[in-house]
Amino acid sequence: MRMNKYILLAALLLSYAQAGEEDIGFFYGVLGKKANNPKTIVSYNDSSRVTENDQIKINVAYRSETNFYAIYLGPGYSLDVLYSSYDAKPSRQDTTSQAVLPWTSFDDSKGEEIFYFVNLKDSAPDLDRFIKKHSRSKSKLRKKYAKKIVKILEEMNNPSKKTVRFKSRMEKAISVGAVFRGDDDLNYNTYSLTHQERGKDVAIKKLVLIHE
Repeated sequence: MRMNKYILLAALLLSYAQAGEEDIGFFYGVLGKKANNPKTIVSYNDSSRVTENDQIKINVAYRSETNFYAIYLGPGYSLDVLYSSYDAKPSRQDTTSQAVLPWTSFDDSKGEEIFYFVNLKDSAPDLDRFIKKHSRSKSKLRKKYAKKIVKILEEMNNPSKKTVRFKSRMEKAISVGAVFRGDDDLNYNTYSLTHQERGKDVAIKKLVLIHE
């Protein structure tokens, strides 16, 4: 039986705010379809292996009053800002849900495919500034600003920082789309959110896929 999960998702995100003034958190799902079995949706985890023509889709949900970024880093500092709440249209809802990457096939490149998901309570002017400069630059300058962006992200992700972080795979996936619902009939569908990330001031997830 399917049950509406919108209230559950909103309540979980609200609980992050109520747990402490600095608590913040988001949900995400990095979904995939393998080239040899495209009818089945799987959940990619850190260090999952992908090959040419495998597919990927990324869903996120976060509190609308916070700041969110989804950034891709490929070989040679090939960087792409998949989503930035700084440039997004303000939401009238308490929770913003977004497919930050639609279904996309991997090409024939090899190496690490890195994704950063960042949820911030406050704005990040340095990050926004370098993202803007990166988007307006070409060639060597783009690589220069990509390195600066990655440096900021890695500093946020540094476990030696005093920021307390929590992360977990959810026991049951939540789906987000036009309707929020539980995945009772199938393990995953195209709207699934499979993991949650929490922290203080910043909640960040760095996910690395191994492209073979």
